[in-house]
Amino acid sequence: MTIESQFQKYRDSITQALWLYNGSHFWTYDDATSIKFKMDYVRNQKLAGVMAWNLGQDLPDGGLLNAVVSGLKP
Repeated sequence: MTIESQFQKYRDSITQALWLYNGSHFWTYDDATSIKFKMDYVRNQKLAGVMAWNLGQDLPDGGLLNAVVSGLKP
């Protein structure tokens, strides 16, 4: 059972930020969609790079890191 199955999932239509809420507990995290949106912002603003706090919970296939890498490619 995943945590997502115990919570209602929400996504902000403008920022693509993702969060879970069950009426008393709030969780926020990134997925490939929110990361792609952030990488688009980095490229559009011509920023020098990005920083990741922790990739310890990445998917087994490296999906989150791959979203960062592919999102930064021109």
